[in-house]
Amino acid sequence: MVRRSAATHLGNFAAKVDKDDLRNKLIPMFLSIREDEQDSVRLLAVENCVAFAKLLTPKEATTHVLPTVKNCAKDDSWRVRYMVADQFKNVSFFNFFPMAWFDNTFHRFVKH
Repeated sequence: MVRRSAATHLGNFAAKVDKDDLRNKLIPMFLSIREDEQDSVRLLAVENCVAFAKLLTPKEATTHVLPTVKNCAKDDSWRVRYMVADQFKNVSFFNFFPMAWFDNTFHRFVKH
């Protein structure tokens, strides 16, 4: 419950801290959320992807955010995959992510 609450507010908190703290302290927290054992926490990582992608450089977002979206799109939990589909429109606005990945993921969501 505490991890879920922390994950809920991580994106908003990230917007308030300086870039060094974002890179050195919050990115590791963000990455640990996507690996959490509870799907209710992992699905919040998807919501944070948009917030973090806005704050990071394109290269950093491609390094940290895109793998999170990819992992969550393949997650065993349907709730996490649903959140990726729900946030797909928001994440796809970042033109520095490879379009081929979005095409493949979108087709996989439509097919299932």
